[in-house]
Amino acid sequence: MKISFGKYSQYQIYLPYLVTALIVLFTFSLFTAQIKKIISLWQSNKIQEEEIGKLKQRISQIESFSDDQIDKQISDALSALPRVKDPTLAFSATKALAFESGLLAEEIAFSPGKIAKEIEETASHLAKVEEMLITLQVQGSQENIIKIVRQINQSQPLMELKSIDLESFPDIAAKLSINIYFSPVAVGEVSAKADVLPTLEEENTYKKIADFRKLGSGVVIGESEFTPGDPTRDPFIYSQ
Repeated sequence: MKISFGKYSQYQIYLPYLVTALIVLFTFSLFTAQIKKIISLWQSNKIQEEEIGKLKQRISQIESFSDDQIDKQISDALSALPRVKDPTLAFSATKALAFESGLLAEEIAFSPGKIAKEIEETASHLAKVEEMLITLQVQGSQENIIKIVRQINQSQPLMELKSIDLESFPDIAAKLSINIYFSPVAVGEVSAKADVLPTLEEENTYKKIADFRKLGSGVVIGESEFTPGDPTRDPFIYSQ
């Protein structure tokens, strides 16, 4: 079968224009894609620069802390830890964390670790910190997942996010491994005798009391005679 293109010869004059238009459109599409990529990279770099600026500011704040301030913050954090390793507290705390973040808690499992009464040496002043591992499986939106991750570092009792596994469905399913910290009181520390030193104000008060006692129990040297201000007034009659 022979096909004749003679009838299309009249359109050959438009062929260069068509090719030019196709080249322009192809170049424009590539250029647009490159522009979008450049804009995306620029926005990503801007976000990273902001994060770096925040980290630098935080590092400068940490470097400005003295050793005494750091020790005080550590002491305050340890004193705020629960004294009893209570699984009920861990369960209710993680459940409330999921509820406040707007997530559906599907499963909560915990590993209490070692629960035992131990006698510590009274000479040791190091605070002992124990932990309980909680596995929390939740489901919800991406915003709520981000919210619960942020709230873990701000919740009570003290928690730490160890790992997170995400699965994408119509909603995001997340499996979080969380450590809850406790600071149980050792038996030896409770029974130990603590040295309580008086403050400067208390020492001054004790000194004044001792001075008053000396005045009341001292030996009177010499003789003295009481002379009233008004010899004619009877001291046993009260008059206004």
